[in-house]
Amino acid sequence: MTTRTPLAIAALAIALATTGISYLLIPGDKWTSATIASVVVLSLALASLLYFPRFVAGRSKTDGARIAALGPLGTTTLVAVILSALALVASLVVALTIAWSLLVLTVAAYVVGIALTHVTRQVVSDVEAIQEKDERYRVWTDALNQIALTTDDTDLKGHCNKIIEAFRYAPSARSSDATSEASLVSNAIAALRLSAERGDTKEGALTLRQLQAALGSHASALTALRSHA
Repeated sequence: MTTRTPLAIAALAIALATTGISYLLIPGDKWTSATIASVVVLSLALASLLYFPRFVAGRSKTDGARIAALGPLGTTTLVAVILSALALVASLVVALTIAWSLLVLTVAAYVVGIALTHVTRQVVSDVEAIQEKDERYRVWTDALNQIALTTDDTDLKGHCNKIIEAFRYAPSARSSDATSEASLVSNAIAALRLSAERGDTKEGALTLRQLQAALGSHASALTALRSHA
């Protein structure tokens, strides 16, 4: 059993308890259509205070999105409880127009609040996805640093250091971005490492050109992804 099921049961219990208490406390001659609607809406609003946070948490992709959604969602449910309680009071004093107006505002508050919650959650998820850089640049930097430290070829050493410096200004990348191009870069770096270990200058120059071409394709792919985002 997931945590959602016990919470749903508890929320249902709150709704039923609110309805039952209202039935016992409100005199029979005070029951109007506005009173009934107010009790129902108030019961649902109180139940949503308990259940909605878990419901939203289950639909959010990241922890940040879950936390961010709690703000507008909590405000929405609190406003709904207050408005529906005021509507109930208004119905009891036979201010039916005011009661129905408050109930309409309660429904509007839910609609607006749920929309804001969805937007907030989506924005936070998008920001986290953008900021979630994969480790490709770190891995490539470490590999090129190792080549530069072990090779006796000063030209190769200089090229490795230039590429490492260029990584500082390279387009940001998520783990799902340009995976094919990233694989080519990794393969080219591995080939360059083998050439450096063998001390083959000619082969090293060839693999270096292949690496630079792969890096160019990688950067172009990332730029294209950003332009279509």
